Amino acid sequence: MLRFIKKTNTIKYILFASSYFTVQSSYCHPTIIAYKHIKSQNSPVDFNDFMNNHQKPNESVNNTTTNVANTANTANTANTTNTTNIKPVQPQQGFGFLNYFNRTSQPQSQPNPNKVYRMLIFGETGSGKSTLINTMTNYLRDGSLKNLKVAIPTMYLKTTEEFKNSEFDVRNNGKSQTKEPIEYKFNINDEQICILDTPGLCDTEGLEKDNENLEKIVNSAIKIDKLSGIILVMNGTNSRINNNIKHVLNMFNGFFPDSIMNNIIVVFTCCREETCNFKSLDKLGIKPHKVIYMNNSAFSVDPRKYNLEADQITNIEWNKSMEMSKNIVNELKSLSTTSTFEFAQMFKIRNSIKSKLHDSKLKILELQKIQDEYQQAKNAADIHGATSEQFKNYTIKKTVEKEVFEETPYHSTICGKCNKVCHSHCGLEEIKNKDNSSAIANCACFRSNNLCQECGCDPSTHYHDRKDMVLKMVTLDEELTDIKNKYLAEMQHVNDATKQMTSHELVMKGIETSIAQIKQSIIQDVKDLKKICKNYNLVNELINTIVQMEQEKLLLKTVESQKTCQEFIDMLKYLADNFADI
Repeated sequence: MLRFIKKTNTIKYILFASSYFTVQSSYCHPTIIAYKHIKSQNSPVDFNDFMNNHQKPNESVNNTTTNVANTANTANTANTTNTTNIKPVQPQQGFGFLNYFNRTSQPQSQPNPNKVYRMLIFGETGSGKSTLINTMTNYLRDGSLKNLKVAIPTMYLKTTEEFKNSEFDVRNNGKSQTKEPIEYKFNINDEQICILDTPGLCDTEGLEKDNENLEKIVNSAIKIDKLSGIILVMNGTNSRINNNIKHVLNMFNGFFPDSIMNNIIVVFTCCREETCNFKSLDKLGIKPHKVIYMNNSAFSVDPRKYNLEADQITNIEWNKSMEMSKNIVNELKSLSTTSTFEFAQMFKIRNSIKSKLHDSKLKILELQKIQDEYQQAKNAADIHGATSEQFKNYTIKKTVEKEVFEETPYHSTICGKCNKVCHSHCGLEEIKNKDNSSAIANCACFRSNNLCQECGCDPSTHYHDRKDMVLKMVTLDEELTDIKNKYLAEMQHVNDATKQMTSHELVMKGIETSIAQIKQSIIQDVKDLKKICKNYNLVNELINTIVQMEQEKLLLKTVESQKTCQEFIDMLKYLADNFADI
């Protein structure tokens, strides 16, 4: 019995016939489509025989149970003839076609923590990382060419799975489509397969973007705690090891710890083993645990332009890619799970080196500042010292007539207080005891009031001595007060500048000691880093600092600061050039 149900413009009519039905629009049951393909090739196959041969066990043509056709995933593709997206499903309670359109992923059980296998996908932009993930999604979720499972959208296919993704522009092959690391988790019974997708390298945004993406990759590896393996994806059709491939391999060897290097699976895409251009992996500088060759064009072909030849090729590629996906999962399970602790250690040491390189640059700039101030103080001391020379002769020689004592054969009465001869040629018998003031009072220079008539002092300040005051021409040092004050001011500046110089010398010595300690600390960090990753790309870490410091050295104004800067640059170059021997 035929029954027609009128539907919308997208699905015009649904025809229920026996146990199969046909959507009378752009989509048909796959068995009918396959039959039409065969008939179009004039193949002598009877439709009824074909239908009977493709029935499930215990299924008959007269079975009244209705199978529901798997129609387009979205309304905007409903008018496109793409038989690879059609798959019959078992009937559900109620209206089968409504249940289909509300279809969600099958419930997933909680995995055994000891059966969680994580792989990190790493490779060049456009190497086929997203296609590999889509392929493995179909293997892990029983997808097929008739029912493609799309985890990451492509140029022609929208996502069908519940995963989030960070794809940016699926039509631009020059840019990394994955902007942030994304983890895809697949629960199978008590096992879980986790695929960590990462941004591609060598896109059109340059080296800075690569460094940014590497930081994201390392951070994502640290967060997942444990890692079973790394999948290095490379396009097997590249005719030679170009600069991009060299760059990716350098990044790969230089940023992953040695502990994970035994867990590498290389996947060459877009090729078979016999067509891969990389015949020897020795040139790549890595020793992978396993090499996989895979070519799957199902996600890169416009389904509206399928033809029989393309479909045949795609089927062959598909079956092979499912087999290779199985191999990847089995190899992943066979590998020893590695802790990502060493990723964290590398990240910590790298940040330590970066911090110390930055600190060293600041120290050298600070040293330059102190050396400038020291030089300014020295210049000030020299200038003020030179100026003080002009004022240091602030005294002058002057010849004047002056009364001075002169030895005599006779004695005179002298006032010790006034330093004056009060009675020359004193007639009083010479008194040799200077403390005999009562005797000296009899000298003629004293009045009745017992005070000296010459100086007005009492006898106690007077004494006899064989000296007399005479006039003589003498040379005296006369101070020029104004000149003396200028001299003293200049000398004060010299003393202040000298103190500053002494203080700056102590500070400079401290900075130089600190820079020497930073050098030793960086060398130790490099040694620790080498223990974790013997092929670490130290040049990439140091090159920016070396270039910056060489530019900054040209701005330094003192020979000493330039010398200190150059010594530090030489140390960094030595570390970069001799990392393998450290």
